[in-house]
Amino acid sequence: MTEAFFRLARHELPDGSCHFDLFILVPGADVLLTYEISDHVPEKLREMARDPESPPVLLSRPADEAAPRTPEDAQNRLLARKKGDHRLLYWDFTGPIEGDRGFLSEESRGLIRGELNESVLELVLE
Repeated sequence: MTEAFFRLARHELPDGSCHFDLFILVPGADVLLTYEISDHVPEKLREMARDPESPPVLLSRPADEAAPRTPEDAQNRLLARKKGDHRLLYWDFTGPIEGDRGFLSEESRGLIRGELNESVLELVLE
């Protein structure tokens, strides 16, 4: 099991659509592991991000090992699909993205534990 840091950012695209980018900073790495989250982001994750005394913790595991999703636990789970790794500058970047690729704004930061370099992850808010 690996422990790292995550940053969840909202990526608004020029066409008006948006998704969330999950950047994972593994200590000592020279790039950010990057995942896209297309569906919801649990409100609980946003609320925890506002409390500096209790940063959110996500547990990640390969999606094929994921438990079936039920309406009751949907607010604590999200599915993330691997994208190309990103440069470290995106760890703190907020604002318009060069090349007219949209706008990035931060939603949350915290710790992430588990399997990290998989093509699809299920993330569970601990």
